[in-house]
Amino acid sequence: MAAEIEFSLLAPYNEVVVLQGDFSDWQDIPMQKGDDGIWRCSRALADGTYLYRFRLTSLSWFWEPGHWCEPIDPWATQVDEAQKAAVLTVLDGQRVSGPYTWAHDTVVQPDLWQTVAYELHIGEFGADEQGLGNFEKVTQRLEHLSSLGINAIQMMPVAEFPGERSWGYNPAYPLAPESAYGEPAQLKAMIDACHGQGIRVFTDMLFNHVTPDCPLNWIDADYWFNREPSDPDFNWGPEFNYDKHDENFDRWPAWDFAGQVVDHWLQAYHLDGIRYDAVKQLGHPRFLGWITERASKMAGLKPFLNIAEHIPDDPKMVCGEGPMDACWHDSFCHIVRDWLCGHNTDLEALKNSLDGRRRGYEHALQLINYLSNHDQPRLIHALRDTGLPEEQALSRYQLGVVMLLTAFGLPMLRMGDEWGEARRRNDEGQIQQLDWAALKREPGTGLFALHQALIQIRADQGVRPMVIASPSICSSVPKACQWP
Repeated sequence: MAAEIEFSLLAPYNEVVVLQGDFSDWQDIPMQKGDDGIWRCSRALADGTYLYRFRLTSLSWFWEPGHWCEPIDPWATQVDEAQKAAVLTVLDGQRVSGPYTWAHDTVVQPDLWQTVAYELHIGEFGADEQGLGNFEKVTQRLEHLSSLGINAIQMMPVAEFPGERSWGYNPAYPLAPESAYGEPAQLKAMIDACHGQGIRVFTDMLFNHVTPDCPLNWIDADYWFNREPSDPDFNWGPEFNYDKHDENFDRWPAWDFAGQVVDHWLQAYHLDGIRYDAVKQLGHPRFLGWITERASKMAGLKPFLNIAEHIPDDPKMVCGEGPMDACWHDSFCHIVRDWLCGHNTDLEALKNSLDGRRRGYEHALQLINYLSNHDQPRLIHALRDTGLPEEQALSRYQLGVVMLLTAFGLPMLRMGDEWGEARRRNDEGQIQQLDWAALKREPGTGLFALHQALIQIRADQGVRPMVIASPSICSSVPKACQWP
């Protein structure tokens, strides 16, 4: 039995908008603009899966006046990039996004103070001989994370981007998971499986910019974005204009869209935290305070972390009335790395990095420490590049691991660091398979055991801040970690 399904698009100043879909053999279906600036039409559709897009005259400054384009719905929760269309699923007469029954919502997760996070890229962490990783392949490898002691994963961006291979920092459809990784239900199953194993899931989101292929940019670029980047040296695409107020409709377009993105991801995917990319470039404290408060309220009673990537890190982002709960502790990464590589012997700087309270941070939850991430080369590579003998490079790497897992703050590993991944990073978009076989040979086997032991010590120590000089820690560290 068919039900009336409404299609809508916010395009208040565009003169013509029509709907196209496989349910109309891709013929134009007229839409009407309401007093709120939203174009609408309805179509009787039976339960099933459909494809659709819009056709309209663009108002974007980079095209000639009257230019026709066929954007996919910017609010699409699933995209078929090959067909250049949004995916619509109708079930029981209602729009749904990846029908799924959650099994582990009631599983109690470890205390946030116990967090040991793990940054992973879906396509790379799950990659195997058959090709690119996906949500199902990552789910199959969760036992590796559990055995290591990981209780939170930090996903690099999973919103739909152009093509199949990218780090994800070029989102085109912010509400849709990347189709090369799987369907919405498969992402939900992965997150549910994580929760079942006591692993929280944080995801990277971008509210600073999108790729030029984002349909909002096609429809009316000036309505959504600034024409010029806030920082020309760090320009990754059209940047949202959070100062834009549409007085005719009393609407803040970029704010509204960002709020809808957060609402959807938390409602549909039961996330435990968000990392906000390029916060310094976004540069809008009032918006950041609003969006993080909205995310926390949407999360309800469960613990939730709003995490800032602000380079360099700044206590003002998280202390006092700062808008964030935690931040990536970038100075920890650089100072510890420089110290281990022999580039810097400033002991006071090292102490400041190991105990963020010396720099004004208030408690351990405010800091996410790491030795490397997707932007920073692996520490083991940096040590080898100094020309140190392999034994000394490994010893210093082990000492770095001890520092990471005993310093004040929450530690985060980068995928593969637990076995000293030897393969060098490729440029963005060149996704490679991790060397999983390294786990079965030295030094990978020993490095994994070291990480595993230190993470267990953290759990045994409880939630109090840990310091490198703790006798209980030092007595448990293998002799191989001692400075040569």
